[in-house]
Amino acid sequence: MKKLFGLVVGLFLTISILCSQAFEYKITGRILDCNGEPIKVAHCHVILPEGYITYSSPTDSKGRFKVSFSMERSNFVMVYFTGVNHKRDSLLVFFPKATKEINLEVKLAPYIIKENIAPTIIGNFEGSNKKQALTMESIDNGKYVKTVKFRPRNGVPKDTLRYEIGGIVPKRYINGTFQDFYVYDGDGDYMSCLVTNDTIVKIEFDPSLFPTKECESTITSSDTIINYHISIFNLLKSIRNTVTYDESLKAQQDSLISLACKHLENLSKLLSFNQPDLNTRKMILMDYLLYSTYLFRFQKAEEINKNFIKEAFDVIEPTSSLWGFWSFSPGIIIGGKQLILEDSTSTDYLDSVIIYNPNFAMKKSLLSDAIDYFWGLIDNLELGRKYYDFFEKYYKDTPSYKRISSTYAYKINPAYWEKVINALLKYSFSYLEGNKTARLTDLKIKDKLVFIDFWSTSCSPCIAEFPNILETYKKLKGKIAVVLISLDKNPETVVKLLESKKMYNLDDWYYFIEKDGFNSSLVKELGLGIVGIPFPILLDLDNKKVLASDLILRGPSLENTIKGYLQK
Repeated sequence: MKKLFGLVVGLFLTISILCSQAFEYKITGRILDCNGEPIKVAHCHVILPEGYITYSSPTDSKGRFKVSFSMERSNFVMVYFTGVNHKRDSLLVFFPKATKEINLEVKLAPYIIKENIAPTIIGNFEGSNKKQALTMESIDNGKYVKTVKFRPRNGVPKDTLRYEIGGIVPKRYINGTFQDFYVYDGDGDYMSCLVTNDTIVKIEFDPSLFPTKECESTITSSDTIINYHISIFNLLKSIRNTVTYDESLKAQQDSLISLACKHLENLSKLLSFNQPDLNTRKMILMDYLLYSTYLFRFQKAEEINKNFIKEAFDVIEPTSSLWGFWSFSPGIIIGGKQLILEDSTSTDYLDSVIIYNPNFAMKKSLLSDAIDYFWGLIDNLELGRKYYDFFEKYYKDTPSYKRISSTYAYKINPAYWEKVINALLKYSFSYLEGNKTARLTDLKIKDKLVFIDFWSTSCSPCIAEFPNILETYKKLKGKIAVVLISLDKNPETVVKLLESKKMYNLDDWYYFIEKDGFNSSLVKELGLGIVGIPFPILLDLDNKKVLASDLILRGPSLENTIKGYLQK
């Protein structure tokens, strides 16, 4: 069956290349500010689902743009609108039948600089990167300044200093106010650029030069169907934005479930009406599929309307580029068809999506997601191997293959786990507090499964897993031991965080630290510099055996996986 799958995909790739026919499309319009005036530097960026190729067009002096591109089989693109001093906006654009040009009028919302800011700066100067931004100093008239040492960097002209300002907008770096020109940063904002031959450069930031008039971002079209689609797309975005984190919930996981339930409820209301445009309805159904499969993992089947799930598979064809453009489609397909609809043909449908998808790059993304799903999330060795073998055959020279082969080395080569267990057993771990060391065999954990987690205080996904670990420990207390191995340099920081999470000095918990972080000999031997953290491992220490690792020990899968091994 695996050979047949590979032959069919290879044949279809050849036929797709020989028989493809491209059509020309255009997106035109204007990008303006709140006052209806052109923004000094702005762009329209069009991302094609066929290969994720991006076409960008700068606006002219009147704010006008025109992006021309060709597509073979898709009828939609993702469009981003960006401007200096302004927030980016986006739109999923479907081209109605026989329509080859769409005109859009865009107004971008400005960044409004609030009081009591603490600006930081990153750029191509000494001592700066996104993990270590430099703090700017406050001076007179509400301005800020930072003097930096500048020297040439690879790929950057020696006389061009580029920088961005942080601490203004959460989790984003934006353009400054002191520059000769701007360059788009590839992530929705702009870098300020200074042409200088100086090695010591004084950079000023003046918040008063940013817009002061607030307004909402708007995207409109003169076409009725397109305008309707825009309104629904914006409604979906507003639903996501208005569902906020609930601090009263006992754990982040509960909050995420609550968010998904609320979002699914709003999507159900939208789907209860007949949309005049099928493309718009498909977009809503894809969102519904995504949140339904997420909730189903948390035993929330009562929240899901199976009729909408069935409709999604009825109206969204396996050949649709939507499957390649939505996040983690293999998980959505298997979750929707097999788990929710109890349809045993789910993998056949996924094969059809991969085989008949016309685009080589999108096929690569689908296969990569399929491997992550079957090997990383549900631990299905056979199906993961099926998709990996094909991925290796056609995509071996890509960065994606390097990631896949490194992340799942333990699936590809069973001998990897012998290396892991031997490394863990012979290693002397340093306790978080004090100067003592211990091996795993020194710990009082006989007749218990051992859950080991490599993590650090700077790793948000690591900390997001803590509620799952703590809850699983409480339910299985006495049957498991927990070993936390921090890759931090400062033990005090680790202790403080663990105490704040009420995860310190618990029975059957052991706390170690690797102060060399990713340079630790153990970490290097395990390959965590490639695989990354969190890196959870479940051990049967009595039999010197690794039972499970990676995504199957994260989120709601953690408790179920450990319970499964305890029952064996």
